[in-house]
Amino acid sequence: MIDTAVERIDRMLAGLPTRARRAFLLNRLEGLPRQMIAERLGVSQGTVERDLRRAFIHCLAPSGECR
Repeated sequence: MIDTAVERIDRMLAGLPTRARRAFLLNRLEGLPRQMIAERLGVSQGTVERDLRRAFIHCLAPSGECR
């Protein structure tokens, strides 16, 4: 069951750019705040906000992959 969930998340995020994917995983799986994500990725907090927004929109898209 856990493997299935991990596989589903992997498929869901596959279409994202690498940085957006990493930001999403750091935020959702590791629980890091946006400021720490920005420091880890070497980008501004605004960039992290855009990447997370992109990831959430991607996951909500009616493509069927994220449902």
